[in-house]
Amino acid sequence: FPTAIRESAQSITLPPTSPLMPPTPTPPPTSTPGPIPVASPLPIRISPSPSPALWPTPSPLPSDVITRILTPVTTPLPKPPRSSTRLQDYYLRLVTHLVNRFHGDLGAVQRAYLAAVTQAWEGLTSDRIPQVVGVHDDLDGDGEEELLVFVPLVGEQCGIASQCPYIGVLFEQEQAFWAPRVVLTGKNDMRLSLVRVRSISDANNDGKAEVVFLSEIRGAHTDFVQVWIGQWGGEVWRYLMAHPVVMAFARVEMRDWDGNGLVDILVRGGIVASVGAGLQREHTLVLAWRHGAYQIIADVPEASDHPYFLMLDANWALANREWQRAEGLAANAWVGLQTAWDAPDTFPGEEDEWLPPQPHRSRLLAYVGIERMLALLALGRENQAHAVLVDLEATAQASQNPYRQAARRLWETYLRTGDLVTACTAMERDILAHPESIAFYPWYGYNMERLGAENVCPLDGRTLPVQDQFWLRGIRGPVEGSP
Repeated sequence: FPTAIRESAQSITLPPTSPLMPPTPTPPPTSTPGPIPVASPLPIRISPSPSPALWPTPSPLPSDVITRILTPVTTPLPKPPRSSTRLQDYYLRLVTHLVNRFHGDLGAVQRAYLAAVTQAWEGLTSDRIPQVVGVHDDLDGDGEEELLVFVPLVGEQCGIASQCPYIGVLFEQEQAFWAPRVVLTGKNDMRLSLVRVRSISDANNDGKAEVVFLSEIRGAHTDFVQVWIGQWGGEVWRYLMAHPVVMAFARVEMRDWDGNGLVDILVRGGIVASVGAGLQREHTLVLAWRHGAYQIIADVPEASDHPYFLMLDANWALANREWQRAEGLAANAWVGLQTAWDAPDTFPGEEDEWLPPQPHRSRLLAYVGIERMLALLALGRENQAHAVLVDLEATAQASQNPYRQAARRLWETYLRTGDLVTACTAMERDILAHPESIAFYPWYGYNMERLGAENVCPLDGRTLPVQDQFWLRGIRGPVEGSP
C-alpha cells in the first residue's frame, strides 16, 4: 500500500479558519442536477510479499514410468477405467502413443484422439468431447523444441464437455521418441478443465519462456476462469503464481501496466451472473513479477456512477488522503441518492437494480454524507461540512440508522478537539456499537463488494489488503459484520 495508507493514526489538526455560522440548509433540487466530473477510481495498491510461497511444483516422471508409458497402446482401445488414478495413466499412455505415432503433429494427434475416445466409449459423440490443445516451443532456451499437450480425461463424469478434468503433459525429444517429462494436474478444487494456452513468452525477462494458460469451469449461470503461470527449466516445471487467481468471466491481457519494462498479466472480469449475487462491477487484477513470483499488486475497479460504488470509491480516496477526489465521489453519490429518493425500486438508468428501501437507503445516504463531511473538513471547508450535516439530518430517517447519529458525533468531536482522526474514530465507534443496524444490503448480494467494518473510518490507518477486504472476485462473499 502507499505510504499514506500505512500511516499510523496520526492526528490531522485543522484549526477553524473563521467562526462557524449556521448555514442555510440546501434547498431540494428543482431539476435533476448534473454529475460532478470525477476521475476514475484509484487502483487499490497491494504490497507484494517479499517471500512468496509458490504453487507446489509437480514431480518429474521417473525413468521406469516413462519406459512403461512408451509401451505401444493396443488397438482397438480398451474401455477407460473408472478409477481416477488409472484413468490418468490410461490417457497419459494414449497421448504419448499418439504424439510418437504422428511425430508431434498436433492436428493429427487431436483427430486420432477424438476417434480413439469415441471408439472406446459407446454412445459418446464428438460434441461431448473437449479438445486436445497443445503448443510447440523452446520452453527452456536450449535450442530444442518441447511439446506441451493438454488432454481431457474423458470418463463417465463427462456428461458434458465442461465437466472433463484435464492433464498437461510436457514432452521432450529423446533420440527418436517424444518422452513425457512431467504431468500437470490441478490441486484440490483448482482442477484443470477446458484448458487454453494464452501466451508463451519471456514476460519477466529471465531468459526463459513463461507459459500462461487458462482453465475454465462452467457453472449453471457463471463461467469461472483460473489463471496458471508456469515455466519449464529443463529439469523441473515450476509454477510462478503466488496466488491462485480465479475470476468469473475473466479476460486476460498482457502488457506493461506499471512501466517497469516487464510484461504484467491483467485479469479483468468478476461479474457473477446470478440474481442473488447483488450489485457488481468489473475489476482488473494486476499480476506483476515481484520477488520471484507473479503477485497481485493492484485491484482496479471499473468506474461506475452507481451511488453504492461511488461510496466505496470515496472511502478509498479518503484512505489515500485524496480529499478533493473523495468529496467529488461522495457528492456524486449524494446527488444520485437524492435524485432517486422518490423512485422506490430503481436507480436512474439502472432499472434492473435494486435501490435499498428504508431504512437501508437512509443508512447509505447518511454514510455518504459522513464521507463528504470528512473530505470537506480536511479541505478546511467547515461551513460546507456543517451544511451537509444539516441536510443529512433533515433527509435521512433516524430509526435503525446509527450513521445519522454518528454524523453528529463526528461534527461535535471535531469542534471540541480540532482533530479529524479523533472525530472520525469517534464516529466509527458509534456506528459499530449497533451491529444489528449497520448493513446497507443485509439480505442481498453474496458477491458484492462490502465496506469492511474496520474501514468505516478510513483515516485511522487500518485499511486492509484487498485479498482480506473483498475476496477473490466472484469467489468470496461478504465478510461477517461488514456493511
